[in-house]
Amino acid sequence: MLKSIVQQTRNQSTLFSPRTNARLNAVFPSLSSVSTKDLFTKPFTNSQYYISRTSKGNLPVYRRLKSQAYVTEVKRVQGDLVLFRNELQELMPEVPKTKFECVLQSKTLRIKGDHSERVRELLSKKF
Repeated sequence: MLKSIVQQTRNQSTLFSPRTNARLNAVFPSLSSVSTKDLFTKPFTNSQYYISRTSKGNLPVYRRLKSQAYVTEVKRVQGDLVLFRNELQELMPEVPKTKFECVLQSKTLRIKGDHSERVRELLSKKF
């Protein structure tokens, strides 16, 4: 029973009609022609992280008011969040390192204080 199911899934003609197969082959490339370089959608270039922009084209840098204090949040960090924090700390030596906080669950970097304009300025040069 299991062998017949595996054979059916390997053979596309049993899963779809010939007309559907023709349409699928016109839209999707064959698996043998796809390389591993084509599988990644976001360019990491030399760094190990990437920050995607919002749907409006802005950088995801936000200023929040939490417990009567401002917090700057950088969201949508894909890749190594700790490396991003370390590089941002080097670019902003005036901010103490204790004010940076990585939230790994949400891939967010929080900086205590209102540093949104400075962070946007630094990120716009790179992204």
